[in-house]
Amino acid sequence: QIADGESLSQQQKQQRELFGTNLVAKWVKEAKEDLEEIQEMLTKALDDDSSMPPIPVAPPTRAPTRPTPAPPPPTSVPVPLPPTTSAPTFTCGVSPEERSRTITSDLSTVSNEADIEEAGSPQNLALNWLLSEDGLYLCPDSPTLIQRYVAAVFYYSSIGDGWTQCS
Repeated sequence: QIADGESLSQQQKQQRELFGTNLVAKWVKEAKEDLEEIQEMLTKALDDDSSMPPIPVAPPTRAPTRPTPAPPPPTSVPVPLPPTTSAPTFTCGVSPEERSRTITSDLSTVSNEADIEEAGSPQNLALNWLLSEDGLYLCPDSPTLIQRYVAAVFYYSSIGDGWTQCS
């Protein structure tokens, strides 16, 4: 009887190992399928402009026009020009530095601040892309800012630069 008990125990161990191995393989397969589905949806969402609300664009501003004064008569003493007092205009109504600070602060509600600040992390790469490379140049109050940031974090988390196909 002891021999039967030992072989049964050995058989149970083998079944458990096989079950565990099959279960892990199943989970890996399902995770890969989910990732492919998410990548496809993300690619479509980023490529499909209709899924994003229109981004308001302010009309271009013109520099104020003044009549050109007649040139002064020649003098031997240089005459200083009056200073120009027009203030710079910014796309979002704030300086680029203020835009960067505000966006970084807003995104710390979504990601851990340490992850955002860690050079090379997906969160840091996504933030830098939003601030410097994204052609949409979103303003801090944009309703799609966090959505776009999360998509970029996913892209960098899944080594998007290494993707070989986008389908």
